[in-house]
Amino acid sequence: MPSGLAQPHGGEQQVLRLLAVQRCKYSGGAPEAEVERRIRMSSDYFVEEFAVFCCLRDSGLPVMLCPGSFGTLSEIAAGEHEGAPKPLRDLIVVSLQLRGR
Repeated sequence: MPSGLAQPHGGEQQVLRLLAVQRCKYSGGAPEAEVERRIRMSSDYFVEEFAVFCCLRDSGLPVMLCPGSFGTLSEIAAGEHEGAPKPLRDLIVVSLQLRGR
């Protein structure tokens, strides 16, 4: 596991759950058990994705180029979530605004 990244706990779990709930906001009237399953899957996805970013940072790749914006990652890199793993806080996030011709 990359440095600074452990199983989420306390405040980290709350943040991940909030992100997952936002992602599942439009559940289309799915039963509660299905919404909870989606929230768990989404939370797991965030943990896995952020683990990859930590590994990349730990491997000497400090800059992430994102087409569009990646709000949560940008917030972490900007220091808005002090409890986030250090490799994520140390990232430089560049959001690219691409325009078609």
